[in-house]
Amino acid sequence: MNHVRYGGSACVVNGLIWVFGGVGAKTVEFYDPATNQWQVSTNMDRERQFPCVLSI
Repeated sequence: MNHVRYGGSACVVNGLIWVFGGVGAKTVEFYDPATNQWQVSTNMDRERQFPCVLSI
């Protein structure tokens, strides 16, 4: 990951591992196993601590 985080959440969508929020974090990042790289996607409008995420 590009940002150290505690209390974030993760889920898998279309083969990418998405990581959201955490204490002091508004960032959203994803990991692509095909390229072995982390990328920052966007920032959320506010910090989310221990968010619940779900992929259906």
